[in-house]
Amino acid sequence: MAELVYTFDSVGPHEIHVVYSGGPGVEGSTSQVQVLDVTESGDSGEGSLGSLDIADIAGVLGILGVLGSLGD
Repeated sequence: MAELVYTFDSVGPHEIHVVYSGGPGVEGSTSQVQVLDVTESGDSGEGSLGSLDIADIAGVLGILGVLGSLGD
């Protein structure tokens, strides 16, 4: 499993995708582009922007099926 936690520095739509470069006996793969609408975080009281836990976004990490099969 792979996980990236990232805090955006601006609100609005952001395009993201995941790239796996491959490994011995495993081809690389690239996910489709997903558009995320980032809004201001309301829970910190500091006015910071919300963060994104990519592992929570279904579809973007469909590539993890490839990564997860490496141990099989």
